[in-house]
Amino acid sequence: MEIKTISNEISDMLIVSKSKFIAYLFPCDSKEEAKDILLKLKEMHVEATHICYAYIINEDNVLLYKANDDNEPSQTAGAPILNVLRKNNLTNVLLAVVRYFGGIKLGAGGLTRTYSNAAALVVKNASIVTLKEALLYKIYFPYDKVKEIDKILEVNNITINKKEYDENVIYSLIIKNDEVVNELKKKIEYLNVRFEKIDKIMIRVN
Repeated sequence: MEIKTISNEISDMLIVSKSKFIAYLFPCDSKEEAKDILLKLKEMHVEATHICYAYIINEDNVLLYKANDDNEPSQTAGAPILNVLRKNNLTNVLLAVVRYFGGIKLGAGGLTRTYSNAAALVVKNASIVTLKEALLYKIYFPYDKVKEIDKILEVNNITINKKEYDENVIYSLIIKNDEVVNELKKKIEYLNVRFEKIDKIMIRVN
């Protein structure tokens, strides 16, 4: 499984008919994280008229969608923002547009266009990355095998995520798939290595 997401938070702004629209795009991996982000935005923008948002989050291989108009006319804010995320195939992101009303009403069509444009602007300037599912393993082995293990991992392009030193040496490895795991086992199990599967993770591929 691959997903497109963003590498870091970004913001941008539009001013339309004296109203200020500040768009924020955040990496976001869960509904709880989304709640925290929105709470911080509300604390930052106490005087804002509206904080409209949408998110798409992959939680345990289930895609979660949400769009909120925050008292703007129905379907004029949250839905256009969500549509921008969908068009750009973005996942694990939250996009919020903070509006400070400038005194001139835009009408439903004007609001829809402006929220969509603000969302598109911040996405256009974001650093988009592709993430791919990988496996996280721990291997345990004796201290006198470190040089041999390091050489084999290097030759086979296996990423060492973390090194620990206890009764045995413990490496956390990022491995692309089960086939690579099986090949690696054949190559290093004779060195008295024990494998332990920890989790599935998402790794950057570009």
